[in-house]
Amino acid sequence: MKTKMTKYIITTLILLVIGSQVFAAQYLFTGLNNSDWFDQSNWSTTLPYNGYPGSTTVAGDIIYYEAHLVIGDQLFNYATIKPTTAALSNPACSLEINMSQSFFSALENYGYISFKDGQHVSGVILNKTGGTLEYEGVTVVGTQQYIADVYNDIGANMYIGGTSTWDGFIDNQGFVGITPSAVMTITSDSMVNRNTGDFDNYGTVVFNGTFTNEGNMLNTGTMQGTGTINGPGNADNGNLTNSGILAVGLSPGELKFDCPYNQGPNSFYKCEIGGTIPGLEFDVLGGVGDKNLDGFLEITLYNNFSPSIGQSFTIVKGVINGTFSNVIFPTLASDRKWVLNYSANEVVLSIETNVPLSTKDINTNDVIAIYPNPATDVLSINNIGLKTPYSIYNVSGSLIQKGRTVNSQIDINRLSKGNYFLRILSKDAVQVVQFSK
Repeated sequence: MKTKMTKYIITTLILLVIGSQVFAAQYLFTGLNNSDWFDQSNWSTTLPYNGYPGSTTVAGDIIYYEAHLVIGDQLFNYATIKPTTAALSNPACSLEINMSQSFFSALENYGYISFKDGQHVSGVILNKTGGTLEYEGVTVVGTQQYIADVYNDIGANMYIGGTSTWDGFIDNQGFVGITPSAVMTITSDSMVNRNTGDFDNYGTVVFNGTFTNEGNMLNTGTMQGTGTINGPGNADNGNLTNSGILAVGLSPGELKFDCPYNQGPNSFYKCEIGGTIPGLEFDVLGGVGDKNLDGFLEITLYNNFSPSIGQSFTIVKGVINGTFSNVIFPTLASDRKWVLNYSANEVVLSIETNVPLSTKDINTNDVIAIYPNPATDVLSINNIGLKTPYSIYNVSGSLIQKGRTVNSQIDINRLSKGNYFLRILSKDAVQVVQFSK
């Protein structure tokens, strides 16, 4: 009897779920007369559509739009709002938020809203716990704080896709994710990632304003810009972890981190040098926050700049912890070389007189062996430690790359084809071996 009752309950629940999906109401905004959500004549009454969904929608319902839709007054959304499949390729189809700047006339979202070519002109969006906002296409948000505001609660999600420019206000306590291939440009001086917030970039984010980070930020894509990211700077929050690419500036510039900046072992700081003026002619990873360094530093000469002996460039500022594990330099004239120096509060790149490799250095014994030779992407070395210091020079004697081996291997993927010398410290002796790529 108990088993039959259990089966009955399970069957009833399944039927209720199926029934809720089958009988969920569908609505279609056609924009027949204008773009106003609240004009009932803009909604299709042809089956399977149910006319006007009202100012409070129902969870489980699906609301489609195929024209330019404007939400201009208070709306409580529990449903799914999204463009029709056919409208995705229609440039006339978009979603606009344009209402008074008041919490009493806000868009409150508990469901799912997909913004195609979104225009948040003015007004407040309250994305509540369980709610999701998704932006695709070309999005423009606001012109200043308290004109176009988004409050993303704990347990709420925002996904930024396409190409977007944000000059409004975001107060994030939940999750904000920039999707792969998306480009988000932040020009506002009033964005806050609260201590419960996560701001994750998988595409490209450009910080050109001031971004207050009290929570956690993760970059696995590309970060750019000339703005400031600040925060309380303690161990538990206000951290930014770079596991992707930091390409400071906009060729070139200075991006300031006043919160801790943590560079992972496989990430890059790509630094362009096109002159001697910091932030204007060469890139600077700036700000007063901790700079916890690891991974790759890749230097690129910009605008045909050729540095001279005696010139120096402060490329990192803050509280310096650690070092870059791999450094990639462009080729210099044979009479000069790159030198990288670390101090407590800065990392300085200098140009010094080059002393070519000696004949004694080049004529090595066979204590170490490298393979394959020629190599393509990875150079393996016998008879050394797992993390042995190394330097790679071109045939002119210029330093091209240095770092420590990883599991007795060196990543040479970024080297150009040609002949090189590998200088390595093995068993308290410096040895130099020639190889080709």
